[in-house]
Amino acid sequence: MRAMLNGIATGLAVAIFWLDLGPFPIYGESAHLAPQTFGSLAGPSLPVSGSSSTAPGMGPFLLTERESRCLARTVFFEARGEPLLGELSVALVALNRVRQPAYPSDACAVIHEVAAFSWYSDGESDDPTDYPGIANRRAWVRAQRLVEALQTSRVMDPTAGADHYHAVYVSPDWAKEFPQTARIGSHLFYRRGR
Repeated sequence: MRAMLNGIATGLAVAIFWLDLGPFPIYGESAHLAPQTFGSLAGPSLPVSGSSSTAPGMGPFLLTERESRCLARTVFFEARGEPLLGELSVALVALNRVRQPAYPSDACAVIHEVAAFSWYSDGESDDPTDYPGIANRRAWVRAQRLVEALQTSRVMDPTAGADHYHAVYVSPDWAKEFPQTARIGSHLFYRRGR
């Protein structure tokens, strides 16, 4: 997993350190971190983002405080227990929708759409602090820090622009209609035909 994370994003290196996973060199700081591709993760090979604002990739994302909380809750409830790449991918699905004209331009509005993200309409508490245990507390901090990192970093999208996903153990009807772009952790990612 460490090899995958090394090139995902410059700013995410800081997030990894914050998440108690230990520090690793930021992309480009040493010769052994040459650009990599992650073709097996998302169909076509995806170059990693460099540190300049002209590097390929997405972001940094400008989010209001409210949108940041909505996105962090989505990461917590939808991808808790996934590797960092899985959490990032879930966050990017919501942000990919925000960038599309067919969806609202506000992250919370996208997340709160009917049946868009299961955590929002499952009848359970939507407050991550209501879930006891150290693993849940760490997952909530990790989700918040990931969203913070997305606001300061450029990242490559390992989902290849996905705007839908589901867990591998369910088979929603819509999954037959869209091309699958990636399998990351326990989620399958899809992109609506444009």
